[in-house]
Amino acid sequence: MIDIEIWSRWKGLAETIIIIPKFKRVWEKTKDVHAHEFRDFIDSL
Repeated sequence: MIDIEIWSRWKGLAETIIIIPKFKRVWEKTKDVHAHEFRDFIDSL
């Protein structure tokens, strides 16, 4: 379980970096190595 304040900051960071084109390209190539739940979360942003 992650503290709500830490989660809020982490989620905000994820929402910021997901719009970076290079991050999106790398994510598409490497997301299969991550847990299904994490992939779903990142892909939902």
